[in-house]
This record gives sequence, C-alpha cells and structure tokens, in this order.
Amino acid sequence: MERQGPSTPVAREVSCPEANAPIDGVRPSVWIVGHSYVYWAARRAELGPGGRSLGFNDVDVIWRGMRGMMWSQVLPEVVHIARVASSPTIVVIHAGGNDLASSPLAELLTLIRSDMDKFPSFSH
Repeated sequence: MERQGPSTPVAREVSCPEANAPIDGVRPSVWIVGHSYVYWAARRAELGPGGRSLGFNDVDVIWRGMRGMMWSQVLPEVVHIARVASSPTIVVIHAGGNDLASSPLAELLTLIRSDMDKFPSFSH
C-alpha cells in the first residue's frame, strides 16, 4: 500500500452572482467597526490586491477602526455611519477588549446587550 502525503486544501473561486446583486436597487454594504485591530486591518487591506473593499467590487465596505476604542464608543460610531451610509447588509463589531481591564465582565456584558438593543433598525 502506497503512503500518501498530507493533503493540501485547495481554494476554489465560486461564482454566485446573486450574492453581490443589489437588494432593492441598493448595493450591499458591510460595516466593520472596532478598536485597533479594525484600524490596522483597514490599513492592511489598502495594500492588498482587493483594496479596502477586500475584492468585493459590488459591495460597499465601510471601516471604522479607532485605536483605544472603548465599548461606549461603539453605538455612537454605528449611529454616525447610519446617518451617512446606506443600511448595512452585515455589521462586524470587534470591540470591548479594551474595557476588560476597567470594567467587571458582568457589567460590560450588560452594557453590550443594552447597546445592541439600541442599534438602529437598519431596514430600508
């Protein structure tokens, strides 16, 4: 029996035109909000072949990364974006880590849940 080496995953590009199709005539929009990881990821994306849109040509990608961002700054940022951009298809939030040293975890979780209930309804 011949021994085979480890298999290498192969990435394949799958075309799905419906995924990038405008919803009600509006381009899909992804909002990425958070602390320094988001800030640096946006800077890194600018250097990549897909740019800040990450290669999604028919999708608006909005980056709001603030170094040192605390959770209390998330809701105001989301509200600000909602005032100037189309409603999101996806919202990615990477925040709260900077609060861990200054807030008890139970209080932080209560604040996060409360703020999530206050997020604008992004309906068209």
